Amino acid sequence: MDRHKESTIPQLQRWTYPYFKGYLRGLKHGEQVLHRMKEMPKSIELNEKWHTMLNNMRNITHQTMLEHHALVWLGKDNIAIQNEYSVGERHKVPGSVIANSKNKMREIGISTFIGDVHSHPRRLGNSWDNVTKKFYYYSNFSAADLYILVRPKPNLFMAVVEGDENTFAFRTSDSIFYNSLDYLEYEEGTNQEKFKKSWYRRRNIETSSDGRYARKIGGGYVSRDNFWEVNRDIARWHKLAIYRGKPNERLNRFFPPQFLYN
Repeated sequence: MDRHKESTIPQLQRWTYPYFKGYLRGLKHGEQVLHRMKEMPKSIELNEKWHTMLNNMRNITHQTMLEHHALVWLGKDNIAIQNEYSVGERHKVPGSVIANSKNKMREIGISTFIGDVHSHPRRLGNSWDNVTKKFYYYSNFSAADLYILVRPKPNLFMAVVEGDENTFAFRTSDSIFYNSLDYLEYEEGTNQEKFKKSWYRRRNIETSSDGRYARKIGGGYVSRDNFWEVNRDIARWHKLAIYRGKPNERLNRFFPPQFLYN
């Protein structure tokens, strides 16, 4: 049966942690178990283990001002989260660091990776730097982050810890039908770089080559809301579900908007 013609999965208003855990465990079967956009809940409950991990990553990121990364995989009876975080750079976790972390996990028999969590350092208050006379570029999901959910052989979910917020993003079964990246063909660079440039330019944003700074094309301040608009644009185009939540609280759906699927 084509589940896009007739779906028997109800949309729940809230996923309890046991439901969320079951959903993540099902991801070992790949994209065929993904829910449609309209089946995603309004909120998701995390358990104490998840909150502890997110808070620990938040604290160490604040102390070091470096990005950190943790793999998520299927344990025997639970969802396992990497305890020893991989350490990245100020504005990214290089792919080589993530690949090395996966290789170490495979050496001890772990291979059922279903997603990951990483952090973004963020200064509180104004992002203007009086020394460099530039604006620091921070957002919850960068366009480069979301590329990981739409690339060939994509991740099925990811999470970001930044400042006083946790953000989760999920592929949906609708994403499969909106997976083309043909609109990038006129860009230069790797597909991830093309993706980032293309989506930022649609909001009149340009970033430095290292991703550290951002400004409006032609000059001007880029607000945090501007980056959330980019997140929304990508999620709308590629049918992703995005959730936001404060530390130790449930995640609430940011996209699709609440009024779209009640």
